[in-house]
Amino acid sequence: MPYLKRFLKAKDTYAQNAIVQKYMRDKLLEILHAQHRVDFKYIFEFGAGNGEFTALLRKRLEFESYICNDINDYKVHFDDTRMRYECFDMKELLKQKICEMQFELIVSNATLQWLDFEQTLCDISKILSPNGYCLLSTFGEQNCYEIKAITHYGLSYLSLECMREILTKHFTILLLEEEIMNLSFPTSLDVFRHLRLSGVNALSQNGFIGKNMLCEYEDRFKNHLTYHPIYMLLRHKENL
Repeated sequence: MPYLKRFLKAKDTYAQNAIVQKYMRDKLLEILHAQHRVDFKYIFEFGAGNGEFTALLRKRLEFESYICNDINDYKVHFDDTRMRYECFDMKELLKQKICEMQFELIVSNATLQWLDFEQTLCDISKILSPNGYCLLSTFGEQNCYEIKAITHYGLSYLSLECMREILTKHFTILLLEEEIMNLSFPTSLDVFRHLRLSGVNALSQNGFIGKNMLCEYEDRFKNHLTYHPIYMLLRHKENL
């Protein structure tokens, strides 16, 4: 997947530039806090990256085991024997030894857009305990639509209603919300620089952005960029 490869190249600059993803992370923390529950025996986080979200959850929650995952090895080391980091592709989740466990909390921030949404949700439903929660965020169909309009490349995003239809097959939906965020930049070059440094640089197959493309972006979109975060809190279908 070329888009994912280009995202992984930005792993060293992601934390400093992924401002929207940090906002989404904080929103997930608010949603979890509203459940008035801090005890989750087994926790699984996929797409954990360099562990920023992990560190915040670790401070807030009580657990016996916390397993983090990412497709890229970020060399994250924990000084806590209850925690470990496993590097594998989520497409291979059901082949992993951790699937012998049942997790009371499965979390992920801004990762699902890189995966097959329906298959991933089906897979994680199989390792969620009967009283467990899934707390997830991703992006909707309006995400970075300006970039795709200019470059004709980019990820394919699902609508909120399409997500709802998939989710109801496997979960009880406690919360499913979307919002639109509009960022403004001094120049069109700054827009593309922001995307490159945050890893969302699926701009074209060769990554080249020409002067004409920059001018067109400024003329059509006035150096604005749209993000479309979606948040979900889920439980087992038979629960409730």
